[in-house]
Amino acid sequence: MRRVALYLLLPLLPLALLWSGFWWWSADRLEGELRAWQRLQAEQGRQVSFGDVAIDGYPTHLRLRLASPRVSDASGWLWTGPQVTGQASVWRPQRITLSFPGTQRLEPPPGSPLAPLELAAARAEGLVLLASNGRVEAGRLRLDRVALAGYVDGGTSAEALELAWGLEPIAGSMVEATEPAGDPLPFLFRVEGLSMPSAVEPPLGRSLERLVAAGRIEGRPPAGPPAESLPVWAAAGGLLDLQSLELVWGPLRLEGTGSLTLDPQHRPLGAGNARILGFERAIQAFTEGGVVEEQIGRMVGLALLALSSEDESGRRMIEVPLTAQDGVLLVGPLPLLPLDPLF
Repeated sequence: MRRVALYLLLPLLPLALLWSGFWWWSADRLEGELRAWQRLQAEQGRQVSFGDVAIDGYPTHLRLRLASPRVSDASGWLWTGPQVTGQASVWRPQRITLSFPGTQRLEPPPGSPLAPLELAAARAEGLVLLASNGRVEAGRLRLDRVALAGYVDGGTSAEALELAWGLEPIAGSMVEATEPAGDPLPFLFRVEGLSMPSAVEPPLGRSLERLVAAGRIEGRPPAGPPAESLPVWAAAGGLLDLQSLELVWGPLRLEGTGSLTLDPQHRPLGAGNARILGFERAIQAFTEGGVVEEQIGRMVGLALLALSSEDESGRRMIEVPLTAQDGVLLVGPLPLLPLDPLF
């Protein structure tokens, strides 16, 4: 019986050897591409280094482990992080999953007035989809139990942060788009359980329970700092199409849709519709915090109360258009607060 089994397995031996050779060739090529990428970064003024590089995952995957990654640029910025693990199946190398839990540290150039920034996450995962030419086509980052410190006095924490682009949001999850990511570009941004530092005092409180925004970005901003790229994007017709927006912050509960861009003065410009609960207490908080003038807050509060109705639980609710135009946010026809230039 053993001899029969041996005879049956013998024809598979060449295939196993061929597959092993292919896997080792792929692993060697992966390390070569990593080194080539390091050299390219050096030519562009960025130094990228790792403590150790290990590749495993045989026979079905290529798993790349980079210990103690470190990136610096010509201006003096320095980023250091924990071990980064990237993995892809041998038969689908363009789909890469990432894992990088631990503490990331961003240090400003020597002599800068900015403080070092530290971000720690108990769980940090990502997904990157590459096009055939190696360009990043879509991606997703998710951080759980996050703590951020350094940019202002006091720490910031969040239960979950998520950012995805080029992937379609379906029923609260992200799936790969049926077509290559193009224009417009699907996106999702989500933050849960955000606690802001004691140095800031937002009118609605330092605890933001939930913010979820999903939609599409029309037009691609050019490369560069946001203060430079976003005005160029807006001037070329760039638009943020918010297909779903949910905000739970203090007394305010808001659900809505709309579109947003920048006007020539770099102020928010857009329109949408919202379903709002807790607007009375929210307007009171804006007024007491000095964001809205007392007279305007009183007038808007009374007008919205007159237009409101009760929801199923007896709370006052209003469905109203929101407009950002000429540097003013309007709730229906009523101006609520000024909108300053973003840059």
